[in-house]
Amino acid sequence: MYKRQSGYQAKALGHGLSEHPQLTPLAERARTLLHTAPCELEQARAAVNAYQEMLTATIARDARS
Repeated sequence: MYKRQSGYQAKALGHGLSEHPQLTPLAERARTLLHTAPCELEQARAAVNAYQEMLTATIARDARS
C-alpha cells in the first residue's frame, strides 16, 4: 500500500498538485497511518483511497477547465 500511495503522490506532482490545499491533508494522513507501527491497515487503506479519489476528481476537474 505504501508504493500505491507513493505512486499517487508522484502523479499529483506530475500534475502540479503536490501542494494542493485539499490533497495535502489527505496525503499526510495516509502517510502517517502507513508509517505508524503497528499499521492499522483498514484505516490506512481508507486514507489512501480517499487521497486517490480526491486526486482523480481534481485532475478531472482541472482537465475540464
